[in-house]
Amino acid sequence: MLLRNAVIPMGNEFVSGMCVRLENGCIAEIGKDLAAIAGETVVDFGGDYLLPGFVDVHTHAYMGRDTMQGEEAVRHMSRGLYDVGVAAFLPTTMSAFVDETRAAVAGVRAVMNQPEARGACVLGAHMEAPFLNAAKCGAQRPECLCDPSWEAFLDMVDGDPAAVKIMTMAPELPGAEAFIRQATEAGVNISLGHTAASAENAHSAASWGANHVTHTFNAQPALHHREPGLTGATLVDDRLYAEFISDGVHLHDDIVKLICRAKGAQRAVAITDAMEAAGMPDGEY
Repeated sequence: MLLRNAVIPMGNEFVSGMCVRLENGCIAEIGKDLAAIAGETVVDFGGDYLLPGFVDVHTHAYMGRDTMQGEEAVRHMSRGLYDVGVAAFLPTTMSAFVDETRAAVAGVRAVMNQPEARGACVLGAHMEAPFLNAAKCGAQRPECLCDPSWEAFLDMVDGDPAAVKIMTMAPELPGAEAFIRQATEAGVNISLGHTAASAENAHSAASWGANHVTHTFNAQPALHHREPGLTGATLVDDRLYAEFISDGVHLHDDIVKLICRAKGAQRAVAITDAMEAAGMPDGEY
């Protein structure tokens, strides 16, 4: 297949009038004015953008279905997200009681093990709870929060930590260091979020193994020139990837630019943090 007349990202810029040839599901050739091979399907983009599939590492729901509703909801999300250019995603849980969380993770695991034939790939779960600071809980249910514990985590994932790729937690809570070290060793990426952490807390957590920050600037202390907090630490600590919600509401455009300039393309992570209204027609939800 030959994709023609597209705007594509190359290096640090977008280049128009480009052609991309696909063979066996892979990119075989990129260039301007590539000639079609006999019998080859040609798609003219008409100057539209041709981009890699989005990988959304923090999204709760899509078109009326939420990760917490289990396997069929995750399958619905997978099919719907595929149609809007998402290649892979981490269905994201929120604070709930243990049996609810266990069922949600089981649903994610089921789609990982038996993917949708035409759907965005489910890479694993992002657990955004319950090891959060109630003072920064945001939309999370404070009655379901608790201090970090490896035993409690194993209970929530039915003994299978491999189903969880990212775990958001507050590093200032009692037991955080032991949990971060054990989770990291088990292959779970620790993200710092919903937290009152100081910059010192954040740098220490990175030393214990944390490597990610959940929706930077949101549900964490405001940046102050004498008390930079997690936000300030995130911008300067090269061990941390920085999520950001670029919807024009959660962050001012200048803050999005600040994150991207501080972290660079390799460590600035655009997310949707979407809820059930995502993909739905205009209305009240």
